[in-house]
Amino acid sequence: GLLVSGRFGDIWHLDTALTVKAHFNSGFGNTFVSFAETKPEAEPETPTPIIYCDTGGTNTRYEWIENIAIDGNIFTSEHDNGYYLHDEPTTLSRGANAITLEPGFGWGSYNEHWRVWLDINADGEFSDAELFIDSNSSNVINTSIMLPPVTAPITTRMRVSMKYGGA
Repeated sequence: GLLVSGRFGDIWHLDTALTVKAHFNSGFGNTFVSFAETKPEAEPETPTPIIYCDTGGTNTRYEWIENIAIDGNIFTSEHDNGYYLHDEPTTLSRGANAITLEPGFGWGSYNEHWRVWLDINADGEFSDAELFIDSNSSNVINTSIMLPPVTAPITTRMRVSMKYGGA
């Protein structure tokens, strides 16, 4: 609220819309009142969690994602029935980020199709525009992910897919 005083002792209490809530007279001329009230801070909004579509493998008897290394940080997936969720944040920088994709094999090696997406716009979908790696190999792949310049750091999800054969 706000208190406003006049030189003949009148005092008005106004709300934030400047509507008079109260009026009284102090009985003393040339009385001036000063009053300030702080507005309570709004509670920060809790972001709505992003829901991603389910994914997973069906058979990891012969092949699986052994591990992924991003800028030297190794995330081991191993033989885990085709799905591994690493739910701790990993920081990627603007520009080039080194990534190593290592397949695991039960017997022999196979040509694998690797795809890596980053949900850059945090909309819960992995679109074609967010596909950063699309490559075939039966060996370890060493490459980099080039992040576009962004105005602020983001926290998002990366999805890595390895599939037998070609696209």
